[in-house]
Amino acid sequence: MQNSLLLLLILLLCASFRVSGAEYIVSETTAPDNSNEAEEALGTMFENKNEVLEEKRLSRPKFFADSKVSANIRSYQFDRNNYDFSENYAVALGGSFTYTSGNIKDMVSVGASVYTSQPIDAPQDKDGSGLLAPGQEAITVLGEGYVNLQTKSTNASLGRTTFNMPYLNRNDSRMIPNTFEGLSLTRHSQDLDLAIAYVDKIKKKDSDDFVAMSEAVSQTGLESGLGLMAARYTLSPTLTLGALYFRNYDVFDTFYSETTWNTRIFSDKAGLKLSAQLTQQNSVGGAVAGQIKAESLGVKALTSIGHAVLNYSYVENGDQSRILSPFGGRPVYNSLMLSDFDRAGEKSHRIGVSYKLTRFNLPDFSMIYNFATSTGAIIPQLATEIPRQREHNLTLDYRSTSGVLEGLWVRLRYAYTTIDNIDPERDNFRFILNYEIE
Repeated sequence: MQNSLLLLLILLLCASFRVSGAEYIVSETTAPDNSNEAEEALGTMFENKNEVLEEKRLSRPKFFADSKVSANIRSYQFDRNNYDFSENYAVALGGSFTYTSGNIKDMVSVGASVYTSQPIDAPQDKDGSGLLAPGQEAITVLGEGYVNLQTKSTNASLGRTTFNMPYLNRNDSRMIPNTFEGLSLTRHSQDLDLAIAYVDKIKKKDSDDFVAMSEAVSQTGLESGLGLMAARYTLSPTLTLGALYFRNYDVFDTFYSETTWNTRIFSDKAGLKLSAQLTQQNSVGGAVAGQIKAESLGVKALTSIGHAVLNYSYVENGDQSRILSPFGGRPVYNSLMLSDFDRAGEKSHRIGVSYKLTRFNLPDFSMIYNFATSTGAIIPQLATEIPRQREHNLTLDYRSTSGVLEGLWVRLRYAYTTIDNIDPERDNFRFILNYEIE
């Protein structure tokens, strides 16, 4: 791509993974109070395990006495109108039931989660919402069941579990998340975090079956898994560089890097965050999903004024293939509710604002608005350019963190998108109710 030298310069000048905006992250978080609290893409796998590890070692829990049982009750209404005049609609009720043990010898623990999604209103002629299995069928599955081994600096996990990595994640944007079968090892130090994993199978969010990773991409009956390596290096309190590489042995590989410079240049809560990301994908093995050669370059600036967080991002894709993401949500900065803006040749801009009502003594209320526009997208096989596309997203949240309603999260989301010279428009309404109980 023409911007390769520009990317190299950005990677040298700026580098923490604390970036917000990709749709799979927005699906699981509310608006940050300031730019320094904005959720990150790659670092989640490292930081969450580190916090859990230290907390458990200090309290030295017993296996049974310190076991925890929790439930998340979820109700979801999804209504999407498409360009071809079809509609995807369903209302579902379900959630998850989770067990987490204490530790044996301060090192070994186990956990399990059962997920379910049951149809409440699910017309057969409006299938495709993703809340239920194809055919508007109910889902009930043991999504997680794992053994964890941990020391002060190392964590190993074996079994059914979740990942929160770019292109390999829960993508918990419907009733139940993606979960995986495999093993992983992470190691932490003051400046360097490392992870390796082998992932054999995936259960997608609209399914109760675990299938081989290659089957999730190509549906050709191949049964190969995925190997992954990831690293994050903290150069300073404001500067971090990270990268991830995974290879699905029969289909394609993915290299992803992201770097962010995060500084409190204005004040403690009004920082400036500059970020850059790069994705490269190529066919491997038998190339059973066709020839893949995809690239995506993104840059982003984020700051905050009061309790409002403002951001702008630009993403440019290579002109040979579309970005693939069969194992979770895309970390692409301009990924939104209806469009990921990841098509071959596409160039997209996004502006966004989020606001938390802390100033009005309503810290449980927040909103997120994003607008993106793109040009240059092509269909490589036909050498045909797609007209300009625009999308608006609005999210309103109430998430109680204390009092009688602690654990309640009510979310309203609406998306609206248009393509020049194409009628009708496309829109999507979502109403989500979560209630967490421990």
